[in-house]
Amino acid sequence: MRAEASDDAKIFQAFGSIYFGETVPVEDIPQEEQATLRRAWVPVGTVSPLIERLRSGGLAVIGGAPRMGKRSAAIRALIEYSDERTSAKAKPLKLKQVTPDWERETPQVSRLPTEANHGYLLDVSAEISKWSNPLETASALVARAARLREEGSCLILISNQSGWPHGTGTVTAPYVTALERPDPREIATAHLETVHNRPARVAWLRLAHDGVPPGLCAHLITEDTAPADAAYLATLLAGVTDDQDGIKAAIDAFQQWDAHLTKVFGGEDDRSVDDRALLIAAALLGDAPALRIQSVARDLVGMPAASDNSNNYVRRVLAAEELKARFEGIGATLKGQNASLTGKPGLGNATIERVWTQRPDLRQPLLEWITRITAPKAEAEEHLQHIGRMLVRLAAAHTDVRLLRLVQKWVEAEGSATDRRPLVATILNEAAQDPTLGPVVRDELLNWAQSSSLNLATTVALVCQMTFAEHYPRQALVRLQWILRRPQDDEAVTAAEEAVRRMAARPSPLVKDVWPAVTRWAVKDGMLSGRRAFLAMVDPRPSYSHLKELLAVADDKPEVRGMLLDAWRATLADEMVDGEARAVLTAWAYGIATGTLPESTTLELLHQIVQHHLTASPVSALLYDTNVLEPEPHPGGLAHVRRLLWQRVHTTGPSPTRAEC
Repeated sequence: MRAEASDDAKIFQAFGSIYFGETVPVEDIPQEEQATLRRAWVPVGTVSPLIERLRSGGLAVIGGAPRMGKRSAAIRALIEYSDERTSAKAKPLKLKQVTPDWERETPQVSRLPTEANHGYLLDVSAEISKWSNPLETASALVARAARLREEGSCLILISNQSGWPHGTGTVTAPYVTALERPDPREIATAHLETVHNRPARVAWLRLAHDGVPPGLCAHLITEDTAPADAAYLATLLAGVTDDQDGIKAAIDAFQQWDAHLTKVFGGEDDRSVDDRALLIAAALLGDAPALRIQSVARDLVGMPAASDNSNNYVRRVLAAEELKARFEGIGATLKGQNASLTGKPGLGNATIERVWTQRPDLRQPLLEWITRITAPKAEAEEHLQHIGRMLVRLAAAHTDVRLLRLVQKWVEAEGSATDRRPLVATILNEAAQDPTLGPVVRDELLNWAQSSSLNLATTVALVCQMTFAEHYPRQALVRLQWILRRPQDDEAVTAAEEAVRRMAARPSPLVKDVWPAVTRWAVKDGMLSGRRAFLAMVDPRPSYSHLKELLAVADDKPEVRGMLLDAWRATLADEMVDGEARAVLTAWAYGIATGTLPESTTLELLHQIVQHHLTASPVSALLYDTNVLEPEPHPGGLAHVRRLLWQRVHTTGPSPTRAEC
């Protein structure tokens, strides 16, 4: 069954899967979220059917339209099912959320966890429409759930509106459609009362009744208000001051500054065009010099530069209000030479969203404008971080990959005064983990990793050095694998090797997560990428901690020791990595000499490596080359380690013909 296989033919047809059958990442469902759903839950009819499915088959699938509160319903079902078990003297469930760390076309269901007495939550709503064989994957999930049920565990899967296949009864049985949205006014009320401890402010949300006028914020909630928005409104109302200004601030933030934006963008007054452009520029650049915002705004509307002495330019400038009044009119705050919208939280995002949504004919001109002003040495270049995050938020709201392609242009642009790649990597690291946009970004990272472009590949390697690799370690390894196949040992390869080192050094279980994948990868024939990854992982520079952990495991587990030796043998047989292998072997020997690495285990491993590869260039250099440089001078140093190795080789095999001490 394809969904159960460990190889992804579409991704790895060039060299096979690097996976070793380990489970996907799992983390606790936040206790704060669980506590909120216990205290402020508004009953909805979806929960009971979900619990019934868990009882009967260990699997429940909740589908339906967005903004129906599916995640909350799923977690509440797990909570109630766990309580039900506890009442029956069974163990309560440990509630966990699963990260779908696989390529979205071919989910690897066999890698889902099966720990006893666990309630798992898996959200595939953003990727299920891309499954290459939905029926096979769904069948595999049903089978996996049966195994979970044997362990006293269960799984709730969150789907979209139409992705779950309706084939056989076995596949259809777990499915529940979320048709009922919890009452948003009740949600906001419950949150104010029990989560934020602001019961007096519930009156702000009450509808008119018995001659009592409605609360000042009652109009904000309608039947279509999403549960998450109702909870957000309660948070806003709980945090403002108890006066008209505070309430107005909450209303503006919740309505995404609708009244203010209608005032700026409403009507067809030509004189307001410049102010509209000014607001768009201020929203995009963030806190920036006022004159720079004005200049960028003029670029958007095609206004001539100040060097143009035509009457049109002078008349247009004189017809406009003074700059301070214009900025105040669009809601910006002037502080010294800078202007920003920070005094009105959310106004910047709301402005860009409003223009993108309400004026679709402007989308292409906006993209071209942003490309111009963010070009190397252009006026907005130093505001790339703010602009990038703005673009990612917009892309997430509309799943529009064109906005990500703008970021790609930033990386590929030549002539920038600064290295843009770390900044872009930071932006993409966050975007790759977004629940909605994440699958699209991860696909783009794969495309970039496969690209011949040095800048694109380096950027992906930098992303894999960040938290993306913690939450999606297998996908990070896939992308690093492609980069490490590059024919030249270039900057991208160096960054990818550093990413592997960082992954190996993280506190997650080394042998379970990174080590098996890299060693399996290293022993494949012709796998330059595997050799590079292996050397990066066992390179003790600059820190010996992760290698000491690995050696300790190898000392305790013969199978790990065997894998380590197999990977070394394959690596030493590959002349393309002679230089790197020589440096790593030298670092091992230096670790023994300085006492940084455990002498007994490390020396025994080095002996077995040397014994089988006396003629390999890196081994010869370690044994005979007196010109090999030590990281730092040390009494005895490498000469001492050479003597120890020669003694072992002499007693177990051919002696070296030269002995230089």
